[in-house]
Amino acid sequence: MKRFYSLAFLFMLMLGGLNALANRVIVKGSVKYANGNPAPNRKVIVATDTLANSAACRIYHVKYTSNLGYFSDTMECPNNIVKLRITTENCDGTLLVQEPQVSPSGIVEVSFIICNPIVPLTGCVSNFTFERSGALAPVTVKFNSTASHGVSATDAVISWKWTFGNGSASTIQNPVTTYVNKGSYQVCLTIRTASGCEKTECKTIGVDSAPPPPLLVQHCVSRFVYAPQPSTSAQAYPIKFNSSTSETILGDEIRERIWSFGDGTGLTGNVKDPIHVYTHDGVYTVCLTIKTAKGCEVKECKQIVVTRNASPCAPQYTFEKVAPKKIRFNSGMSYVSANDSIVERKWEFGDGTTLGGNVVSPLKEYLNHGVYTACLSIKTKSGCVNKYCNTVRVGDTLVNPPASDPIKIVSLYPNPASVEMKAVVFSLHNNITAEIGIYDIYGVKKWGMSKVLLQGDNITVVPVNLLLTGPYFFKVTTMYGVRSRQFYKL
Repeated sequence: MKRFYSLAFLFMLMLGGLNALANRVIVKGSVKYANGNPAPNRKVIVATDTLANSAACRIYHVKYTSNLGYFSDTMECPNNIVKLRITTENCDGTLLVQEPQVSPSGIVEVSFIICNPIVPLTGCVSNFTFERSGALAPVTVKFNSTASHGVSATDAVISWKWTFGNGSASTIQNPVTTYVNKGSYQVCLTIRTASGCEKTECKTIGVDSAPPPPLLVQHCVSRFVYAPQPSTSAQAYPIKFNSSTSETILGDEIRERIWSFGDGTGLTGNVKDPIHVYTHDGVYTVCLTIKTAKGCEVKECKQIVVTRNASPCAPQYTFEKVAPKKIRFNSGMSYVSANDSIVERKWEFGDGTTLGGNVVSPLKEYLNHGVYTACLSIKTKSGCVNKYCNTVRVGDTLVNPPASDPIKIVSLYPNPASVEMKAVVFSLHNNITAEIGIYDIYGVKKWGMSKVLLQGDNITVVPVNLLLTGPYFFKVTTMYGVRSRQFYKL
């Protein structure tokens, strides 16, 4: 009988120990690139699953990998921790998620494989070439869409929708069509990838007795950024969006912005910077579709994490190339809670150099081309400390040329400008004649020059001191059509 009670007591001790371990969870893991190398300074979010755990065990920790790509964390809670949600960003910005159950041992191990940072892909691309039998009607044209690709090396294109401008269409990858009559035809290809990314590309084909006219590329770009906002309610998660960096060509304008916030709600009209309040934390896919007066329509989607961050501050920065090796950083979108302020910023530019103090928008000149991991650490008046890292590509745009745009305005700096402005224009080909000019909002030319663009980035110093205060367009006209970007004269 005494032996029976001893065994029962030992069993109860073991059961109590298992339950105790579930209240304290040790998380460890690694992040590696696809080539097997460790991924240092990668942000990993370790949190309890809000649906599987009680309200008392809602924990949110931000960790960064070591130089060898490892991370670890310890989570403690009065109640049992049942399930975790661990996330990190892929090199293309998409979110990788793992949701492991907590074992009785209280130890959770996870690992992530992210893409090789040497050739990051930032979105799916619809692109095609064509070969025709001649210039005179009837003309048979063969199309090839192999230059189209998904958002990553494993994101395959799964559907093709062609319209040929002559009333016919096709859904095969590389179709053939015949134009019976002379004229100008707009051909459009819409692709869809396995991840759900959609993109449309249109080109014009001329059928006549003369060679086809130069291609006039008319496009628009949908872009937006977001930042959390202060909240006084436990069930309100306000996020502010801003789409002011979306682009159209010269003479076109955005007439409609359609927002989809990923929680079943949306917003129509033409609201540039809405604030949306989420009622639950989680991961949401937010999309912005823009439509222009000339019929251009394009959509951008991002996954955002909405949560009541345990840290009341969140460093963020954007960057813009102002010269082949000069990068302007801007940390103005960094978030701090109400009645707090940033008192210290430390920049680590990834090349072994740092900058202390509290510089909001530093200008960094790198010695060599390459890919760098730049980090920003902030400290607030209330003592909050946090760090954010991102990949910065330094060098000529030719390292990662636009797949379907032989001429591109890379940057205008400074913008707004008062005396002069530096324009960086990329050319995919060598010795391209370009007309460069400044136009007011009514289309009146205020300044201009001719320039031969070399392959790669071309820097032009643009005088703006004689312009009146207000908005203007910087325009580049070549055999490939018109590219433009808006700037403001102070």
